[in-house]
Amino acid sequence: MNTDMHEKQDTGTGSDEPLAHSPAVEIGRKIEAALQLYARLESQYIQVSMRDGTVILRGEVDSSAEKSVAFDAARSSPGVQVVIDELLVR
Repeated sequence: MNTDMHEKQDTGTGSDEPLAHSPAVEIGRKIEAALQLYARLESQYIQVSMRDGTVILRGEVDSSAEKSVAFDAARSSPGVQVVIDELLVR
């Protein structure tokens, strides 16, 4: 019985490598960091104003998918009743 409290991942090499140090986890962390950086950079092109539960989104995004993500993020925020989407796709 393994009493080690670390999660293990079968890497196919026969070793009991801790999951926190596996190459897949490291790659996942790098991708997550890149996505967070991208979101911060892209969010500078979106202006958000709110009044009485109504949010207005203005600015430019690179795709209709980004426009949809911004709209969904605003709509799902607490206290938001209406989202007015004035975002333009570049």
